[in-house]
Amino acid sequence: MSNLQRTLPSSRCVDDFYRGLNWILTDKFSDDIQKCLDYGRDGGRGATIFVPGGDHYIASTLHVWTDLTLLLDQRARIWTDQPIDMVRVYAGAELTGGTIQNTTTISGGMTDDIGVVTLVAESENRFFSNTATRVNNIYIRGQSDTRGAGLDLRALTPTTTENAALSYVMFDRLNFTGHGSGIRLSVESQLGEPAKPFVNGNNFSNMVFA
Repeated sequence: MSNLQRTLPSSRCVDDFYRGLNWILTDKFSDDIQKCLDYGRDGGRGATIFVPGGDHYIASTLHVWTDLTLLLDQRARIWTDQPIDMVRVYAGAELTGGTIQNTTTISGGMTDDIGVVTLVAESENRFFSNTATRVNNIYIRGQSDTRGAGLDLRALTPTTTENAALSYVMFDRLNFTGHGSGIRLSVESQLGEPAKPFVNGNNFSNMVFA
């Protein structure tokens, strides 16, 4: 971590967040993680949010905004028992390290359209070679009797003439256990739309499925 490293006060973010500052999370609740990510989005680009070792429960989706890095200590686990997309990564963001686990079962409401880590391409959130999006070095966990996907890549019907593209994302060293689908690629398209969604040209290396 850089010499700008600071410690995040428990249960809140401070007001002087600025570009390039790296925060260390000290509490273990999703509100703090998302609050720091929101500060990174609003306060400037290039920030890294570091999540230390231990269990961190979330009840709603975490959004890793463009130009931010969510860095998990290898001993850190973000987990939920809710049927939700757990972490959504935006174009130009990076998600790395640790374990992300959804313990929800089918009887608990898990369905096939839920992902542990999701990337969603829309007209306003397009993934191209210049966005440098990365997801790497993560254990992605589900339940043995569950549905859903460990990594879910979706391209939605464009609302403008711009293509909804999900391409050139770097996926490396991902370890999958307990999902209906380890990796799922899908598009939502309608005939007659001015532009089309697509998922292609992504790089997958060192994938492990158990």
